[in-house]
Amino acid sequence: MGGKGACPPEDCGGVWGYEELKSILENPKHPDHKDTKKWLGLKPRDQWDANGFDLEETKYAVTFSL
Repeated sequence: MGGKGACPPEDCGGVWGYEELKSILENPKHPDHKDTKKWLGLKPRDQWDANGFDLEETKYAVTFSL
């Protein structure tokens, strides 16, 4: 089992909404940047890593969701 990239958050608006979300998070000057981070549960200094993938975390989540 492998993977690539972070899973889009629930209710982000599908493919187009996820692309917009990533664009907002990449631009700290975007008017929605702060609110979007808050919506995702990120702290002010936290960064969203759209390319991040944790295989062990995924295996754990799949194991305990069955």
